[in-house]
Amino acid sequence: LSWTSSFISLVDDFAQGLAVDLSGFAVLAIMSNSSGIVLKFDGSGKQLWRINLGGVLDGSRIDLQSSAGFTFVLSTHINGSYVSKFDANGVLKWRLELGSSSLYIPSALAVDE
Repeated sequence: LSWTSSFISLVDDFAQGLAVDLSGFAVLAIMSNSSGIVLKFDGSGKQLWRINLGGVLDGSRIDLQSSAGFTFVLSTHINGSYVSKFDANGVLKWRLELGSSSLYIPSALAVDE
């Protein structure tokens, strides 16, 4: 174990996904009071950025993958499911809507290099 970090809020928080890239950066997805949060840490555990995904559906998953310096996030919101691509600094590059039905709730994401 090289480092630890804590995320403190006043509500129940649930880790939804963890990805570590080849550079040792870790990206963590958290469900916190029906809001999706993505955090990125460097190899020493310093938080580099935080993205609030906004309201997500109860019971849905947030999944993520890191590849070639980019972070891909799958999230399901009240108005649809999305895959989003963020650069190394947490800046949104694009967002793709997968569907707008609450009956269609994807639960996993895979990225092919």
